[in-house]
Amino acid sequence: DLARFHAKKHVDGIPRTKQGYILTYAHLMKSPELHGRICSVTPTLVIFDEIHHLGDSNGWGDSARTAFDKVPFVLAMTGTPYRSDNTQIPFVTYDATDDAGITRFHPDYSYNLGRAVVDGVCRKPIFHFADGTVKYRLGTNTGYTTVSFADRGVSADIASLRLRGAVKYDSDARRTMLAESLARCEAENRKAIVFLGGDTEGDQTPTEDATTLLPSELEAIGLTSEDYEVVVGDDPESQRKIEQFGQSAKRVLVSINMVSEGTDIPQVSAAIFLTSITAKQTTVQRIGRALRLMGP
Repeated sequence: DLARFHAKKHVDGIPRTKQGYILTYAHLMKSPELHGRICSVTPTLVIFDEIHHLGDSNGWGDSARTAFDKVPFVLAMTGTPYRSDNTQIPFVTYDATDDAGITRFHPDYSYNLGRAVVDGVCRKPIFHFADGTVKYRLGTNTGYTTVSFADRGVSADIASLRLRGAVKYDSDARRTMLAESLARCEAENRKAIVFLGGDTEGDQTPTEDATTLLPSELEAIGLTSEDYEVVVGDDPESQRKIEQFGQSAKRVLVSINMVSEGTDIPQVSAAIFLTSITAKQTTVQRIGRALRLMGP
């Protein structure tokens, strides 16, 4: 039986009727010394969920070290045991490599996707890649050039421009991919998450894309407001909408960053990426939202 930590109620420790307590990394940062004192009273097991966030440049890692460096037992869990910025994660073991300055994450126990699929815990991922052409230009004084996703060997800069052009609002590639993807989901009776973010240009914001622009595209291909849900960070109802989506009749959940990780909606079995964000950690976490199967 675990208590939900409350700074005022638990300033002198956790009641003996509780076996421990739960808190967020943000709350840990407010008083790490207090948590270090609480955990020094008796041998303590600290469980870190999604420990890769302790490598964020927001002080969470330093607070965790201050609080828990002396605890005897640590269990650290994550689905993405690495960071795009190559910073090391606290409480994690790293091995040296043959490359100078490069270390490799060393897990004590690894449960990979292949085994999870065999065990019936996760769905087997299947990827469908969209095609199409995109117009781009380099600088304001040059004309437009057309590039296809079938074109191989383009530079990294052109590849980035191609992807950004394809997923931005009102592009032919985006409309075609969205219509084809949702038609496939409907035919296969799948609930889907549409991931946005990182692509909107000019006066348009990602929130405007999620709340206004993309809904207009969804309705242009035949969906109604009864078919999709939109969740954005500044909507106080977003968490409730996420929790209810799995059991609702709605089949499309539109998100910027609300459900990229740490969200369990096993009814979702498809992810549609309308984003130019390709960071490995973010992408793997987002793919995972569509792979979870119902528990027993």
